[in-house]
Amino acid sequence: MGQKPFVSFLVLNFNGREILRDCLSSLLAQTDPDFEVVLVDNGSRTPCEPYIPEGLKSRLRLIKTPHNLGFAGGHNVGIEAARAGWIVLVSNDVALEPDFLAAFRREAGRWAQYKMFNAQVILKGFPQVIDATGLELFWDGVARCRGWQEDKRLYQDSAEVLGPSGSVPIIHRDIFERVGLLDESFFCFAEDTDFALRAQWQGIASRYLPSVGASHIRSATIGRHSEQKAYLVERNHIWVAWKNFPLRLLLLMPFFTAFRYALQGWAAMTGQGIPGNFVRAYSRRKLALILLKAYWDAFRRLPEMLEKRRRIRASRKISSFEFMRILRRHCLSWRDFAFKD
Repeated sequence: MGQKPFVSFLVLNFNGREILRDCLSSLLAQTDPDFEVVLVDNGSRTPCEPYIPEGLKSRLRLIKTPHNLGFAGGHNVGIEAARAGWIVLVSNDVALEPDFLAAFRREAGRWAQYKMFNAQVILKGFPQVIDATGLELFWDGVARCRGWQEDKRLYQDSAEVLGPSGSVPIIHRDIFERVGLLDESFFCFAEDTDFALRAQWQGIASRYLPSVGASHIRSATIGRHSEQKAYLVERNHIWVAWKNFPLRLLLLMPFFTAFRYALQGWAAMTGQGIPGNFVRAYSRRKLALILLKAYWDAFRRLPEMLEKRRRIRASRKISSFEFMRILRRHCLSWRDFAFKD
């Protein structure tokens, strides 16, 4: 198949339509042409071919799955099909800056000791507002994007981060070979957090690159305040902790979760942040049912998650003490998870 490209852009699409066109057009506009595109049409109800720019077809491979495999499963299909050493996971609600690849090529040489990166991702339509510069984690396994809703001028310096967020992670193929693919049990949400923590256990750090730019429409596919999102976030943060937390932190997890619920309850009553929006959209009874279902489904698969935990612990390259130091450096502020939308 000839010389391998420098980067494989893996575009995951589920009923994307117009946002897919914008995403693919941003790839076609790259000033550095040394890339391929693997488009995984993840069980969409409508064909995606009409939204593929003509100029991109010669370097694009289309893979159709028979049904929706979720964020993790869909991207795993693309990862296994990719030919390049560097792999960029691109959701269909993401658009890359024209110099994304050229800037990344420069930065990859500058930071050669790193194999995982997060671009500077801004909110689509708000050019001065950050969507993500990496991940931050609360002590019960709930993660949010570093810099979310903040002024991008505060994030002009490169920095080490817990891991790349799921919107535009840049990961070398070697990392997937060492850490494994995304955990398809998660379906979507928190699989990026789980992957970042598994990488940290292997001694693999990540770096934020402010000169590599993209924009993102948050939760364009599933909805920002949907019932499914609320369910998946609550279920999956439990699995993140069970799989990755040292035992001492795992035993403290219920207390941190209780603290989080107390703060989110206050936010809901005062109409602030995500909790306030959920209360406006759904009844308290509906929210309680979502929470009960999330915990029930999480506990039903406890043996599976504990077996995955055993394998992670058996292959780890750093101590629990070192892992806790990393979590402290990248701890999520309680104000962010309770009072930001």
